[in-house]
Amino acid sequence: MTQEHGQNIGKEGQSKVVRMPSREEMLKRLPAGTLGVTPETDAFYTRFVDSVADSEKVGGGLNMAWELAGYDTLRGQIPLIKAVVDMNFDRVVDALTPDPEVAEEAKEFRKKVLEEVERQRRAKEPKLEDLGPVDSLTDLARYTQARRIGDIVFEHATRKAGQPGEGIWMEDWRKQEVNPYYRQTHRGIFLEQYYSSPSILWTPWGEYHIGGSGTGWPEERRQAVLDSLKATLHKPAVNNEMGTIGPIYAVHEVDGIELPDPVERPRSLYVPYEEVKETWKSLTQQYKQAQKGKK
Repeated sequence: MTQEHGQNIGKEGQSKVVRMPSREEMLKRLPAGTLGVTPETDAFYTRFVDSVADSEKVGGGLNMAWELAGYDTLRGQIPLIKAVVDMNFDRVVDALTPDPEVAEEAKEFRKKVLEEVERQRRAKEPKLEDLGPVDSLTDLARYTQARRIGDIVFEHATRKAGQPGEGIWMEDWRKQEVNPYYRQTHRGIFLEQYYSSPSILWTPWGEYHIGGSGTGWPEERRQAVLDSLKATLHKPAVNNEMGTIGPIYAVHEVDGIELPDPVERPRSLYVPYEEVKETWKSLTQQYKQAQKGKK
């Protein structure tokens, strides 16, 4: 291999070294769609290029440069921006690295690092046997309680979305399906406020939005909802780059029926999406039949 191609083989047992192109050449090689998305991501890619241009790198060194570029430019940004950038790692390394072997080494190195991070995260999570009793996904009673909480919230809304006048209104999302990707519980139900509106439930099936945008919720009305559910604070409100999250309350009672103390489900133990969707669909049909029988 010639120096002209910027390639260099290290000694036996060592990682292969590549001479990276100039800054100008690397900026030209960046894949379409990387630059021009946001000022923050532009700053990241520019920082990464500046840190590796005209230098000799091994695969691990490219990874280190990538992480340092993120530390320098993306601190304080919402996690989504870092996630979007990291999704482009393989494309960027393939485009900028003259030697495909070094590019593959960089990708393999990163894969192992991420796997180790995930392994350590899972090791810190509680085990299934440590969480105690679990709610069955086929439990119609728990499903009905979740639906009932939505009804209780809307009993405190004094006008519908779009109606003029004073009072509480909130978009009615109670008929929407659950989202299994987020907020699954091991058992029980949490109620999360979104900008002062009690509108999101954490359930064994995942995130159940009972309401969308809303306004006019005075403190006494919010407290009346919480009192009717014997709710207690689980997590206080958090203000970050994504806005205001919470507070989140543990629901202990619905219409006089005591609920178990709710427990969050570790993400590694989440029930698969399709399984939840099928069960939710079946429970919805059963619920509708039961409601017809009461009329």
